[in-house]
Amino acid sequence: MQQIQQQILTEEQTKTIMNLKDQLQKKIKKEEEEVSNEITDVVYIVTKN
Repeated sequence: MQQIQQQILTEEQTKTIMNLKDQLQKKIKKEEEEVSNEITDVVYIVTKN
């Protein structure tokens, strides 16, 4: 019985970790896009002047 509970806990922890990993990857991608857009804006302003 204890082994089954441990297995269930491990599965839940694995799901939580995978979910956090996915969320972090999405956040990183979004921030990369924002930085890229900011760099593009700066380059445009610099080349315009």
